[in-house]
Amino acid sequence: MLQLEVIFEVLEEYDWTAFSVVTTRHHGYEDFLAMVEGMTDGSFIGWERKSVVVLNVTDDPGGARTKRLLKDNEAQVRLLYSSLEEAELIFRAAWAAGQAGPSHMWFVVGPALSGLGLEGLPKALFAIRPQGWRDEPRRRIAKGVSVLTHGAMALRRDQGANSRAQYAGNCQSDGNQTHRVPDRIR
Repeated sequence: MLQLEVIFEVLEEYDWTAFSVVTTRHHGYEDFLAMVEGMTDGSFIGWERKSVVVLNVTDDPGGARTKRLLKDNEAQVRLLYSSLEEAELIFRAAWAAGQAGPSHMWFVVGPALSGLGLEGLPKALFAIRPQGWRDEPRRRIAKGVSVLTHGAMALRRDQGANSRAQYAGNCQSDGNQTHRVPDRIR
């Protein structure tokens, strides 16, 4: 995960080697934890992972348990991996626990957090967003389709129009035209 590598470069640059991990059970959290472990355990930097806090904000509608767990967490630098909706609840609990001011730095990781708004965010929040995430989903899909189309056209040009033995069909035949349907690509 490129975001995590950039974040660890920043942490190393400013000598913020003690941190904690705050996550929910959002899809991919186990991979995230494994990557953090791999980056810190195999390093000569001397990282100090103070704690790993796995929150379940869906079973904590008032945020009392989340607030308590965040308050018990002593690290001033936190890496957060969650969904956007969960992050809003976590930040609300962090404010209530006094953990969202300038003395506590939050680094957000993951594609679900790329669209964070400005309301309710901690004072010291860092997010690494690749250029492509700034585009709307429709534009990202169009770019992806364009890459695939150009690749298919280059393959056809290199292999020749009559070389169909290894392919299921001809993408330029009438039966495989791209049709625009509102809110869908077929």
